[in-house]
Parts: sequence; structure tokens; C-alpha cells
Amino acid sequence: MQRQRRRTPGGSSALNRPIRWERIAQQCDQMIKYATAIRTRTASTEAILRRFTLNASHPTYAAMLEVGRTQKSIFVARSLRLRDLQREIEVRPGAPDARR
Repeated sequence: MQRQRRRTPGGSSALNRPIRWERIAQQCDQMIKYATAIRTRTASTEAILRRFTLNASHPTYAAMLEVGRTQKSIFVARSLRLRDLQREIEVRPGAPDARR
């Protein structure tokens, strides 16, 4: 019997290098400022994203990407630990890797 390889949800790209916590810590105030501006509608999401796309090396944008990597890493770790979550991911309709 051939052993099946376990696939992580969304691949393992979130786990290919350590999370840069110092980058997140340095930009925490700025990320809160942008999130607050979006929430209070003093700035549009489009305007903020436009600012980041003009300068792809923007430090706050880089920190936000690190936060996203952190969230993805937590999700992958949970899905490997929780069998019910693995089943939900495997049978979710419309998911690209959904097994039927």
C-alpha cells in the first residue's frame, strides 16, 4: 500500500522562511493608522492600496504581508492538528482541490 502524501492547505509557502516579527513590530503603529482610516472611512481602501502599489517596497506594506504570512501559518498549523478542519477543507464545494 502506497502512503499518501499529506498536502497542506494552500501549499507550504507560508512556512518556507521565518516570519519577520521585527518588521511587524516596527510598522505596528502605521498598520493601525491605515486600518483605522479604512474603518472610519477617512481614507478608501483603494487609495491606500494605490499608495502601496506605487512603492512595492513600502515598509508598512511589507509588514502587512508578514501579518498575512502569520495568519496563513496559523491556519496551516491548525489544519494539520484538527482532523475536522482537514475534512472541511477537503470537501468544501468550489475549492480548487476539493475531493468529491
